[in-house]
Amino acid sequence: AAFAYFSGFMLDDARFSPAEIELMESVLLDNNLTMVQFVDRLRWDCHELLHRCRYHGDIMDCTQLFQLSKTFFGHCCSFNLRQHGLDFTAQAAAGGLDNGLSLILRYKDENYDALQSYSHGFKLLIQETDAFPSAHADCKFLGLNTESFATLRVVETFCSEAVKSLPISQRNCVFRHEFRLRYFSDYVYPNCELNCRAKNMVKLCGCHTYFFEFNRTKDRVCTFRDIPCLVDNFPDIITRRKKTQCNCPLTCEHFDYDVQMSNFALMLNMPVVDPFYTGIERNDAIVHIFLNSQVYRRVRVDLLSNMVTLVSHLGSAFSLFVGMSMLSLVEIIYYFTVILRRNYVQECRARQKLQTLHRRPNFGWPGDKNSNQQKSVFYIRGRN
Repeated sequence: AAFAYFSGFMLDDARFSPAEIELMESVLLDNNLTMVQFVDRLRWDCHELLHRCRYHGDIMDCTQLFQLSKTFFGHCCSFNLRQHGLDFTAQAAAGGLDNGLSLILRYKDENYDALQSYSHGFKLLIQETDAFPSAHADCKFLGLNTESFATLRVVETFCSEAVKSLPISQRNCVFRHEFRLRYFSDYVYPNCELNCRAKNMVKLCGCHTYFFEFNRTKDRVCTFRDIPCLVDNFPDIITRRKKTQCNCPLTCEHFDYDVQMSNFALMLNMPVVDPFYTGIERNDAIVHIFLNSQVYRRVRVDLLSNMVTLVSHLGSAFSLFVGMSMLSLVEIIYYFTVILRRNYVQECRARQKLQTLHRRPNFGWPGDKNSNQQKSVFYIRGRN
C-alpha cells in the first residue's frame, strides 16, 4: 500500500490525512531509512521484469542492455540512457525489424496493488538519450497478453557553421554546453523544464522529490511529511503560473522521434520456429522496437542572410547608379514631371470627348403658346 503515497510526489490529487502521513514517516524512522533507501527497497529489479531480450537478431542477457534509472514516474529499466550513475552503452541500431530491440516482459507478482488505471501492463517511454524520462517523452502502453510493434521515425536537427558562429540572441537557441543546469549535467529542453520544477520545490517546500536526487546538490530530499506542501503548491511547482516559469531556451541540435504502435493479441498456440518465443506465458507482453527505415531525415538550420549579405545586395543595387551623368538626372526628373503630367491631361480630354459623343437623347414637352391646356404629346429632340 505504500505505492499509493508516492503519487503525492507527482500529482496534485493525492491528499492524505495527518495520521496516514505520520504512519509512513514512522516507517522511515523505525527502520533508520532515508527516502531514497526506502524507495530502493520497494522497487523491482530489471531482471524481474525483463524475461528475454534480443538485439540485432541475437538473444542477449538483458542486464547487458538495460540499467535501472530514475524517472519522473519512479524507477525504470532504461536502454541507451545517459544519466548520472549509469554506464552509457551507446548502442547503435540499423533500420528494420531484424535490427531492432525485442523484449518479453513478464510481471511475476500476481498480487496487484491498488492501481490508477483499469489496465495491467507496462509503460514504454521513447525519447532523446540525454533527456530525463518524464512526461515530455513519447509514452506508449504495453498491455499484458499482447504483442506490440513500435516503429520509430527519426528526425535530426543540426546547425551549420554559420549558425554556430552567431550569438545566442540572434539564433534564439543554445547548444548543450552553453546553458548550465543545477540538477542535470546535460542540457536539453525537457531537462530544463524539470530543473525548473526542482528549483520551485526547493523554494516553496525546502526539498525536492527523490527521483531528482543525483548527488549534485546538498538540497534535502522530500519525505512523506512534505507531501501536503507539494500538493498545495503543485500549480507553482509545475510552472502553471508565469511567475514560477523559468527561462528554458530551445536546443539548436536535437533528435525527434515519431512512434507508431501496432498491438495484437498474443496467440500462445501458434507454432513458430523462432527460438525467441520459446516458453512464453499467458500474461507476457512482447514488444519489438525498431527504426522504420535505413535512412532518416536530417534538417539543417542555416543562415539565410547576415549583415555582410545585406551590404553586398545593397551594393549591387547601388552599382546601377555608377557612371550616372547630369543629363541622365535631368531626363529622370523630366519624365516624372512633364511627361507624366502631359499623358494624364491627354487621357482626361479623351475620356470627356467619348462621354460627349455617346450622350443619351433628351426628352421634353413641346411648348404651345396658343393653347392653355398642356398637351400629352412628347417629341424627341436631338443634337447634331
